[in-house]
Amino acid sequence: MASANLHFTVVDSNQNSWEVEAEPGDNLMKAGIKAGVPYEVACGGNAECCTCHVYLPKIVIESAEFVKPDDAERDALDWASGTSPESRLACQMKVTASMEGQVIKLVGARK
Repeated sequence: MASANLHFTVVDSNQNSWEVEAEPGDNLMKAGIKAGVPYEVACGGNAECCTCHVYLPKIVIESAEFVKPDDAERDALDWASGTSPESRLACQMKVTASMEGQVIKLVGARK
């Protein structure tokens, strides 16, 4: 049985928004790029540049399916501007069912 597509929105600091459609398990950054989100991808998706830094909604972080960032992602986020408990790198995130209908904020900056 095929997975149902999920729909969520990515919004940047200028209030530009993109409607993203993806399957659970898809890479969040790649799904966003497919929808036109202008991720810079300076490091090629290797958790090094923080240009895909996003804030996730609390409902996503508190879901049972949420996977905490690994050491490499946490190290990279140390270099990101404006990090918070909701910070993640989209290149390291998988799309989850808890993202359905949510708004993900694109930060994408380094210190």
